[in-house]
Amino acid sequence: MMFAGIMLLAVLNLTAPESAVEVNGKIFVSDIGKFNENDGAILELKDGKWVPFASPLFDPKGITPYNDSVLLVADVDKVWDVSKGFVEMFIRTTDFPVTPKFLNDITMDAKGNIYISDTKLGVVFVADKRRRVKVLTKVNSPNGLAVAPNGDLYIVTFEKPGKVYVFRNGKLKLIYKSDDIAGGDGIAITKNGRYAYISGYMSGKIVRLNLKTKKAKVIAEGLKTPADISLSEDESFLLVPMLEAGKFKKIKVKSLSSKR
Repeated sequence: MMFAGIMLLAVLNLTAPESAVEVNGKIFVSDIGKFNENDGAILELKDGKWVPFASPLFDPKGITPYNDSVLLVADVDKVWDVSKGFVEMFIRTTDFPVTPKFLNDITMDAKGNIYISDTKLGVVFVADKRRRVKVLTKVNSPNGLAVAPNGDLYIVTFEKPGKVYVFRNGKLKLIYKSDDIAGGDGIAITKNGRYAYISGYMSGKIVRLNLKTKKAKVIAEGLKTPADISLSEDESFLLVPMLEAGKFKKIKVKSLSSKR
């Protein structure tokens, strides 16, 4: 593996980790288990080991904190609330305007709106605080989602080359595409809104994209199927689940919060 001056911490004992997030100092991973079987789970990292937090789930993918005290997970055709350590329905299949086929990533904005990608349907859904769901936009193979501090929604597509779109003021705009993010999967935006980290599931790379200049730099490569990445709460690490490898890595990155 080749990495640009970064430190790796490996944790094993996972089956198919898809998404990772840190909430109030705790790191959680969604583990799909075997596809199309009801053996998925949300796991918590404790003392270097993964322990069950909430299960059973079908094929859990994107996870996101919601309103500080709630942890949501997208799972095939519905959204669960797992914040209490057990599985509760949050958005039902029948709440969607069209039946979901492959719900993938999930994120929220400062107003409490929830965004959910459906990679097979080719749409991004949005749910308001009352959990009323509608189609926000259509795009081919949407995967990773992230909302910038100014409210812009960034969408990464699972294509070759991978693409990054921004959804702003009701319009979708392509801002970046590259084989470096082939099989675009996860995206994490810095708190200052200036940079995005994007993983390529097929390429095995992670790039850092300057959202103003649209220039990108590969900061890690040689990874096996890096999936839905996120930044640690202090932005010192990238949390990187590697789905087919059954592994998770913390990649140390330089803080960019104060950079212009």
